[in-house]
Amino acid sequence: MKLDDLDRILLSEKPIAPSPSFGADVMSRIQTEAVPRPQLPFPWIPFALSLLLLLILGAPFLRTDPTLRATYHLFYELSEWVVSPADPALRSAIVSAFASLLGTLILLWLSLRLTDAKR
Repeated sequence: MKLDDLDRILLSEKPIAPSPSFGADVMSRIQTEAVPRPQLPFPWIPFALSLLLLLILGAPFLRTDPTLRATYHLFYELSEWVVSPADPALRSAIVSAFASLLGTLILLWLSLRLTDAKR
């Protein structure tokens, strides 16, 4: 097909319309997509049973006191490093990244509140 033929077809007085079967196919597809799919519920019972089984099987291997001490020391050392890192440039980078993240979360929360978005 040449460009002149296409111009002649588009400029003709005869209206161009899709076939009736095309319209019917599109409408049937829209109707099938418009039907909401049922939400799958979260499997709480298998989750709780699996968690309970893991706790029962793991309890003999988990020594509470050493684990709590190691966790405490890990988070204490991490918090000391975050509060006072050796490099002042790193400290300002951490503070600015935290401020940026906090500002983004506040703006996101505010925009969702203003648009009355559902969760």
